[in-house]
Amino acid sequence: MKKKFWYIFFAVIILIFALIIRLNNLDKISGFWYDESTIYSIGSQKILWGMLQEDAHRFLLFPLYFLAYKIWIIFWGNSDLTIRLMSVFFDMASLICTYFVGVQFALAINKNEQKYRIGIFSMLLYGINSSFIYYAQEAKFYAMTFFLVNLLILFWLKFLQNPNKKNTVSFLVCNALLLYTYTSQILLVFSIQLATLLYWWIKKENFKKHRNYFVGSLIVLIPLFLIISTNKNYFSGNFDAVFSDNSFIFLVVQNWFSPILTGLQNNVFNYHFVILSNILNLRWILYVFFPIIFYFILIIKGSKRELLPKLLLAVVAIYLLLHITISDFTPYSVLVRYVLPALSFIIPVAANGLDRFCNKKFNYFLLILFIISNLYILNCPIGATKIQRPDGYKSLANVLIENKISPNQNFILPIRVSLLDKYYNISGEKFSLYMLNSEEYQKTYLTQDELNEIKNKRNLFENYKRFLLSSEVPQELEQLIKRDFVDKIKTGGNLVLIRDLGICIFNDKQIKDITSHEEFYKRNSIQFLRLSKLNNILITVLSKYLKLDKVINTNNWEVYIFSK
Repeated sequence: MKKKFWYIFFAVIILIFALIIRLNNLDKISGFWYDESTIYSIGSQKILWGMLQEDAHRFLLFPLYFLAYKIWIIFWGNSDLTIRLMSVFFDMASLICTYFVGVQFALAINKNEQKYRIGIFSMLLYGINSSFIYYAQEAKFYAMTFFLVNLLILFWLKFLQNPNKKNTVSFLVCNALLLYTYTSQILLVFSIQLATLLYWWIKKENFKKHRNYFVGSLIVLIPLFLIISTNKNYFSGNFDAVFSDNSFIFLVVQNWFSPILTGLQNNVFNYHFVILSNILNLRWILYVFFPIIFYFILIIKGSKRELLPKLLLAVVAIYLLLHITISDFTPYSVLVRYVLPALSFIIPVAANGLDRFCNKKFNYFLLILFIISNLYILNCPIGATKIQRPDGYKSLANVLIENKISPNQNFILPIRVSLLDKYYNISGEKFSLYMLNSEEYQKTYLTQDELNEIKNKRNLFENYKRFLLSSEVPQELEQLIKRDFVDKIKTGGNLVLIRDLGICIFNDKQIKDITSHEEFYKRNSIQFLRLSKLNNILITVLSKYLKLDKVINTNNWEVYIFSK
């Protein structure tokens, strides 16, 4: 009884401490950045059908997240802080769920006496993990996903132990909840299915007795198949904006197991060279290499004897292998944050290893050092609660207001025309740079063969190369820009062009230099090169027909004010 009291005490302490960490600096994060603003523009639609009509495939999301998002802002309001608190709420729910996963895992490997201890260790590892903390403060779907993944693991463990009707249905419902919240996690669901079959094969079970499970798994997928059959581009995403090579696995290991996060917005090319160049760096040794090595020791210790820990690790291995393979052979490109849900499968294994590791007093010293190294970084400028996100639309709105730019003017916005609405309501006409990516426009600067290949996401670098290297604006393209932007300016009015420097990164000389060097060219995002080129052309043509009155430069934005 006394021991149980201490377990409850430590669980409460971890919960309180984890909540304080996740609330730290939350009110100081600047306005929503591009992804958060895009989600807000979808989730804040007045009616459900309006949400579903939006391009939710941009994030490979199905309706459940947006339903939760909509309900949250109806009850709690739509301030930035309030919406971010939704992520904190789900991450804390995930932390609690992690405890029960640890307990269930201990029961499944016949460690009944250590079940509360392994549950506490699971909470500890989750609670101080910088990746989970970072996404607990982001107004996106990740925190809700982590909660559903932990719920899925909990009922999967129950199902493996006793595949009765109740556990089977609970497990399949969790599959559906995850799948229809963050659809790309079909890869995680598939990985679990393979691991389940492997488990039954090793146990020499009769597959026929699991007929209901197989039928249920297919039923769960029926709505997804219906969506795919009516929307062939559902899984198209926006992967031409992603840098990806196989060194991303080093980013995964660092972000999963150490407190120093990197590659949060996009992968870093050839990251193994960064690691090698810091191999003797004391800071890296203390805050990157030591936490990773410590975690690997726990994983090895936690998976030594029983089959179940190896099964959980098999899910992670299959999941990562699927992402790497699909990235290598399809237009899909994996980012570090896409694979973070798999970390939840490692935590109970590591917690089991920690239970075995702490059988010597000296090892408690290493555990304390591990905790300190994680918590110390959280208080640094590079810590998960203090990392600067891309400059958001709130700062852009402030620039427009400070410079007394009237919302009655016509505006050309970077991509989606609704992203600024939360902070600055434009009453004039709203255009998008992306109009220059429509088929009508593309026909003026791409050949038909290039256009056909690009439509099918084939050889993008080769098919955009001629356009990127061209130095003259095609006459037809110029006339379309004049028709759609210049001629629509009201008498005495202005045209305000907003350039997102996080997307339209390069000037013409940089584009030419990059594209001229084949190897370097293919290490850049074709999306950013293409949009930079189109934005430069747009500015050139507008400057020809209009007077450029003013250019306002700020951190992530350039604002061009044109008049007739």
